[in-house]
Amino acid sequence: MSVATAGVGDRVDRRLSAWLPGDRQPGPTLLRTVALACALGVIGSYVSVLREITRVVGGTDQLLAIVVTAVGIGLLVAPFVSERVVIPLSALAWVGALLLYFSVAGIDLPTLVAQLDSVLSDVLTLARGLNLIRVVEARTMALAYAPVPAFLTWYLALRGRYAAAVVPAGLALCFLVLTGDASMGPTLAGAVAATGTVAFGELARRNAGFEALDVLTIVLVTMILCALFVPFVPGGGESPLVEGSGPGTLEGSIAGTPDRSLISGSVELSPEVRFTIDSEEPAYWRTGIYDRYTGDEWITTGGSTAYDGPLSTPPGRTDRLTQTVTVESPVQVMPAAASARSIDGEMTTFTEVDEHGQIYPSVPLTEGDQYTVESAVIDLDPSRLHSAGSEYPESIAARYLQQSDGQSDAFAARTDAIVEGADSPYETALRIESHLRDSKSYSLDVDRPDGDTASAFLLEMDEGYCVYFATTMVMMLREEGIPARYATGYTEGEQIDGDTWVVRGTDAHAWPEVYFPGVGWVPFEPTPADERDDVHQDRLESARENDNPDVDTDESEPEGPDPSNETQPGENESTTDPTDESPSTGTGNETVGETGGANGGDSSGESGFDVPTPSPEQLAMALLLVLGLAAAGYRSGLSRVVVGTIRLYWQRRSGEPARDAERAYRRLEILLGRRYRPRRPAESPRAYLDALSSEVTLDERVYDVALTRERATYGSGVTPADAEAAIDAVDALVGRYGPTGGRHE
Repeated sequence: MSVATAGVGDRVDRRLSAWLPGDRQPGPTLLRTVALACALGVIGSYVSVLREITRVVGGTDQLLAIVVTAVGIGLLVAPFVSERVVIPLSALAWVGALLLYFSVAGIDLPTLVAQLDSVLSDVLTLARGLNLIRVVEARTMALAYAPVPAFLTWYLALRGRYAAAVVPAGLALCFLVLTGDASMGPTLAGAVAATGTVAFGELARRNAGFEALDVLTIVLVTMILCALFVPFVPGGGESPLVEGSGPGTLEGSIAGTPDRSLISGSVELSPEVRFTIDSEEPAYWRTGIYDRYTGDEWITTGGSTAYDGPLSTPPGRTDRLTQTVTVESPVQVMPAAASARSIDGEMTTFTEVDEHGQIYPSVPLTEGDQYTVESAVIDLDPSRLHSAGSEYPESIAARYLQQSDGQSDAFAARTDAIVEGADSPYETALRIESHLRDSKSYSLDVDRPDGDTASAFLLEMDEGYCVYFATTMVMMLREEGIPARYATGYTEGEQIDGDTWVVRGTDAHAWPEVYFPGVGWVPFEPTPADERDDVHQDRLESARENDNPDVDTDESEPEGPDPSNETQPGENESTTDPTDESPSTGTGNETVGETGGANGGDSSGESGFDVPTPSPEQLAMALLLVLGLAAAGYRSGLSRVVVGTIRLYWQRRSGEPARDAERAYRRLEILLGRRYRPRRPAESPRAYLDALSSEVTLDERVYDVALTRERATYGSGVTPADAEAAIDAVDALVGRYGPTGGRHE
């Protein structure tokens, strides 16, 4: 292949290709440099997904260092070591990385061999959509996963194996797509970069020029636009766990999917009845436990297993509490007081237990389904909590002290100031709980902050609802080295009989749980209760006034006069336990009033035309669309037609008569070319007009314009008046004989 001798791209490529054996040099061209850049883009696409994981679980700096090192090693060995040596060594390195992960996860080699079928099943589960971020040792997996594909892709690209080069990093990205960790952006970027690697590499190998770039541009843009309408992986989003709790509702956030709890902005709640629970004591009816915080959502790590008998109980003193739960509307959660020990009834066969001890149904529950749970409720003795100490089991500390990279130094400093002087983890938790209750107001009308939610709520926001209070308290406790986790479910609801509780959508709630050695997980309540209770009762009474048939059971319907005519504020309110000393009491009754509408005086009802601001993604898609259309136009010749049409109908005066006369004649040639035939390359303007006049009768103004052009080019020149006359003549000819003219002879 020939070697280019000029240009920055050529010099860069010569330096790269000079390292390679002569039989592997693919040609020092700018196109090769672009192909190598695209190979780095493929690597960057999957590394960016792993970086999002390490941003949550830690290890971002190590990840980037490992990838850079792998790419550097590829650069060093590419000129000297053949594929027959490198590829087997890379496979061994990949196996070693997997063994490292299993070792950190506590699985030694004999156990791994004995449970190989289980390991393969877990890998298949990941490929079916279990996010890597839900893996307990996600940090180790990300670090072990990254280097080998990066090394191989860069090594093979440097050696001119472009098609083979995209395979390692491409497969790494595809697996992350299957797990659900890779979003549209990285996936699309990786696909485009892979196509660019192969396409530009082949152009460089064939020593081609840039004449084929318009075709490549059309292909790439078509790929991108098709990806907007054709999903890469079949499937869709998971249904909410509670029917009627879609986006914009608190239930939709805390019970959107079994593995995630979103942190939303403003939310609504439905007052519809979800459960009727028979229990001797009220409790928080827990439905989910989340341990991994990303900055804008909570995630449950680990998998689940089928319930096969009594579960473990907290290590401290507990009381037995039996609850019988009757489902009143379709759900896919199993509320129960913490901590569930045993389940009875037909649902036993369909119950699963996650690694945190939380029970879930494996099938949706429908109205009328019923199950009985026996729970071991912790005896909340303040003296025992105060003396519990801070000797946490390694398994607890490793899992429930995770922090995201988004938390600021200011967050840590403010937390330290709030808990200064606390002499025990229990005292620390009480101070944080009290601070949040006293310093923040309760409101459902909030904007979700950018960046880390806990930092924003503690340092910047003045109000929020239970999700914000619980999230912030958990992360403040973790900042102080105290294991904590985020729990969701329902408060006790409305007591309608001595031992019967009606639980509605307005009772959906989130709260923190704190671990105390020798005691177990203890719930706390940082959310202020007074305003919350008022909003709940107002929403319930409003729904009753509107004759909503789903807000009451036969037993919970109020007796006596219509609630709207009552004058005594406490006459027909919920008969929940008025004591609010225990974290297991109170109501988490979040709502923003009528569903789908704004309350009176809400500023969201402003009128007027508001032009939406396009997002960066929309601008990028628009730019790509324009680029693709431009390339398609160039390839099809449409661009030449458009440019010619513009030149035909419009001429800007330059102030130079000779130049204006020449431009007027070029416009005339465009008109004649479209009406009859274009001038041939070897044909002079005079010969062209003579040939046309022998076939058709030309307008006399055609000869006048041609004569003016000859005088301007070869004669004594033309005056401004002559040039203006030529322009006017062409304007008249275009108006009469052009595409929009009135005469077509």
